[in-house]
Amino acid sequence: MASAALAWLTTRYVAEPLLAHVTARLAARRPASAAAQRGPADTPGPADLVGDVTARATGTPSGRQTLAVLAGAAVLMLGGTQAAATAHDQTVRHSVDGLLAPSPDHPGAAALAPGSPPADPADAGRDDPDAVPFRPATWVAYDDHPDRPDCVQGGDRSELLECTVVAQDDPVAVVYLAGASHEQQYEEAFAALARAHGWELREMLKHGCRLATSGGGESTAGTGSAGAEAASRGSTGAGPTGATPAAPVPPPSCAGWNGRALAALVAARPDAVVVVGSRTYEDGSPEQVLPGQVDAWRTLDSAGIRVVTVRDNPRFEWFVPECVDAAGFAEACGRPRAEQLAAVSPVPTAPGVPATAVHLDLTDSICGPEVCAAVVGNVLVYRDDDHLTNTYVRTLTPVVGRQLRAGAPWLFEDGPAGDGRSDGRSAGPG
Repeated sequence: MASAALAWLTTRYVAEPLLAHVTARLAARRPASAAAQRGPADTPGPADLVGDVTARATGTPSGRQTLAVLAGAAVLMLGGTQAAATAHDQTVRHSVDGLLAPSPDHPGAAALAPGSPPADPADAGRDDPDAVPFRPATWVAYDDHPDRPDCVQGGDRSELLECTVVAQDDPVAVVYLAGASHEQQYEEAFAALARAHGWELREMLKHGCRLATSGGGESTAGTGSAGAEAASRGSTGAGPTGATPAAPVPPPSCAGWNGRALAALVAARPDAVVVVGSRTYEDGSPEQVLPGQVDAWRTLDSAGIRVVTVRDNPRFEWFVPECVDAAGFAEACGRPRAEQLAAVSPVPTAPGVPATAVHLDLTDSICGPEVCAAVVGNVLVYRDDDHLTNTYVRTLTPVVGRQLRAGAPWLFEDGPAGDGRSDGRSAGPG
């Protein structure tokens, strides 16, 4: 009788509260997989393996009773509801920190450079005792992102948050990343270049809000986390339709934030503002350049501020790390390049784009000629359905640097005559 009472009390007041805590973490990191419901005779595609990405924000991990027992056991062994979560987070943090060490076995984007030996994508992620595992591991990938939560505005707030990522006493140039999470994901590459070339790198970011004039921003129902942002995007479809998506309708906080951001950037007069230039869609709808963004670029251009655009990366209808887990090899989780991206970037020729804008296109360093693969150069490219892992972004740094030097030589002290500066400040577009 005493043991039964103890079991009930443990389940009611210990296991179930901890289960809610664990469930919330799992829903963010590893939402429910439809693959678990399939028999061995099925041959699902990537979306079938991991389920519809649009439903993942509300999905609850399966096996509540099993988790309840395990959660109760964890409490009894570790002595508190936070112990297991803390130990897990420390393990993840240690694993993410370990990704900073350079590795010749993980060239990432360099594997797509001209002259690189071709890799067999069918081998990516397969069990091979002699193979060096790709990195980051799938269970670490979600946390492999820029770690500056206090630098990004979220929710319904429209106030500006501005952070200095790389400070310089006497900067050669001042560069801003401005927009949302697809700008923030390139922080590592731009920070490395800033340290190497004497730039001051700053960020002005809000989740779900591309830098745009009012009426042209991106709309999401997310509350600030990258996972919620990915799962709640209003223009995400459940399957390839080929239809042109409806124009995003920004919430009031996006419009207010954008007005403040543009005014602050004009007042700061940086040497360059880096933005994502196009919009790709999970359902395969055509890649677009949003008119409201172009209007914002023209506002900056009129103030003598140069805009640097980065073409958007591919997006998926499935969470890539989970797809690799479920399939057992990465080849099953890629996506045809032509299904996501125009043959040529639409950004430079979009109506109204300032002639002074500089355009970066990293597509050939993210995708092969035919397929945008899940693993490139032994590095997992995506941490969810549409964001690049920090580990992969670090391997893009040389590519970003080469394209910037070619298009924006004024950012480099050794740039061509007439584009450099002797006083440490930009001459502007002239």
